[in-house]
Amino acid sequence: MYLKWMGEKMWAFRPVQAAVAQHKATFKEWPALTPETPAERNGGVGN
Repeated sequence: MYLKWMGEKMWAFRPVQAAVAQHKATFKEWPALTPETPAERNGGVGN
């Protein structure tokens, strides 16, 4: 039963893979968090 369901849903894998890759690419825009990074540059994270 699971294999039948999986086979019927295969069409969704390719678009999801592209969306995840696009989302992961946005993380390259953020600076690395280091103790020297000012809070203004990292959105207040690590205060």
